[in-house]
Amino acid sequence: MKKETWKKVAAIGAAAVLCLSLFACGSSKSDDQAKKDTEEKKPTAQDFTTKDGKYKITADSDWSEPDTYSNDESTLEIEIAGGLTSISIIDQSKSGLGYDLKGFSKEVTGYITGSTDVFSDVQIESTKEFTCGSYKTIENVVLVTEKTTEMKMVICHLSIETDSDYVQFIVMSTESNKDKVISYAEGIGATLTAL
Repeated sequence: MKKETWKKVAAIGAAAVLCLSLFACGSSKSDDQAKKDTEEKKPTAQDFTTKDGKYKITADSDWSEPDTYSNDESTLEIEIAGGLTSISIIDQSKSGLGYDLKGFSKEVTGYITGSTDVFSDVQIESTKEFTCGSYKTIENVVLVTEKTTEMKMVICHLSIETDSDYVQFIVMSTESNKDKVISYAEGIGATLTAL
């Protein structure tokens, strides 16, 4: 090859290397920007405290506390997706109840299964005992049909034993969200902390 041809090949090669370098820098910036965008969209954790100040839970910022509670016994209610999925917490002192955790769980789950004025087609799908966070817990997954709307719902009811209380941790949504409901119950339930 002639000397001038080599110069042209070298110039083209140098231009190609320069273009690839600029492309790589541009790609890197795009990757950095994409990562930043993803991090900005990632929900942040926030604490919610029960009205009686005895417990708190941590959930991501997609959850919010409604202006009014649907259950006047709840010491905390939070919701996501415009209320489609909700969590209620009801705590009761163990003192004087005369129940162990299994008895308490059976009693309160009986309220759900016995609510024939509200629910039909009630079925306890599963029950398990485990440690949720640092507390002994019994989980009941209950499938129901809401009578007035005929909407199929899932209720994941955790009976949690703390030092002084039995805490009902109730997550409810449409049956199509069953896996999420169980995940919310076990995940957010594990953050339950006595204050």
